Amino acid sequence: MYGLVLEGGGAKGAYQIGSYFALRELGFEFEAVVGTSIGALNGALIAMGEPEKCAKMWKTLSFENFPTKETGEESIDNFDELKNFPIKEPVDIMELLKQKATGFIKQRQISSEPLKQLVEEYIDEDKIRNSNMNYGLVTLNVSDKIGEELYLKDVPYGKLKNYIVASAYFPLFQLEPIDGKYYLDGGLYDNIPYTMIQRLNLTPVIVRTNPNDLIDKFPENAIVIAPKEKYTSAMDFNPVKSEEIMRIGYFDTYKKINGLFGDKYYIEKFDEDEAFKAIEDLFFEKIEVVDLSGFKNNSKYRVLFEEIIPTVASELGLISKFTYVDFLVAFLEREANDIKLDYLKIYSLEELVEDIKNHNIRLDEKTIKGKKLNELVRKILDKNENK
Repeated sequence: MYGLVLEGGGAKGAYQIGSYFALRELGFEFEAVVGTSIGALNGALIAMGEPEKCAKMWKTLSFENFPTKETGEESIDNFDELKNFPIKEPVDIMELLKQKATGFIKQRQISSEPLKQLVEEYIDEDKIRNSNMNYGLVTLNVSDKIGEELYLKDVPYGKLKNYIVASAYFPLFQLEPIDGKYYLDGGLYDNIPYTMIQRLNLTPVIVRTNPNDLIDKFPENAIVIAPKEKYTSAMDFNPVKSEEIMRIGYFDTYKKINGLFGDKYYIEKFDEDEAFKAIEDLFFEKIEVVDLSGFKNNSKYRVLFEEIIPTVASELGLISKFTYVDFLVAFLEREANDIKLDYLKIYSLEELVEDIKNHNIRLDEKTIKGKKLNELVRKILDKNENK
């Protein structure tokens, strides 16, 4: 049985709802969902059983919803840095904030009212309480100087929206009390609260908003889905960008669960035999019309596999013990990127090869040594050749 864990991350949270759609299509069912900050908001809509409503929110949410007087992009990005110092003990929180964010709090000019209105508009407490999915969130109680990990049963009836706001209360916001106490974003305490899922004896499925780092430590049985790079900053809410990030989250999840090949692109898995045949398909038709008499080898196999492939592999940065699969994936990705194929779809090997064959496949001739090899490569890879 699985529990969903949603990391905090502001505008980067669009990634999570795309991931959830993919997880649902892939057959995952969740007994619980917990989140921090924007993860708490996404999680609430998932617990309500309304992920489509969550996607609609992301397609309309703009930074214009959060008017500000002076705060600039630099201080917005500082929030990500601030959340790298999670608080695990009931220390003097305001002193820590002062140390880690000198001048940061002073720049806080954003009203929290749009956040409150957003929660009021989208969240239905009764639907969450009547859901078959347990729900939890994290916030930082500044007044009591302690982090709070709260399951639904711990939240008084009628107060859930307040606590969701409290979980997402960026230090950028003008500090205002909630029910007489001051709160800050739960990410300052625990931005990835997978321990809440472990306490429920569930396997964590962690959907991040930030790329994995070498220092990140997660349970061995956890499934971790994360973007490969930072696509936006915490407060850069933009409907167009959010829709793209949702799509990336969707396809990244398929890549993680189904083991798709590719870095930027998403390619269905294939084996060495299929890779060998695809390489033949890409090159042999044109090699056959080239006069090989002036080359070191006069066998089309030897020219391709002993001269062209090693040269191209070197360009691609592949080590000497690469497989045909390694070579083909790297080569296809480079060519697909060069001709600007849509990367937000899942390609079969046959489909991607065909798309690339229909475009001009080019090699960087500056890295290919030897006049004859340059000539051969030009003839083989010129899409107008032999037409």
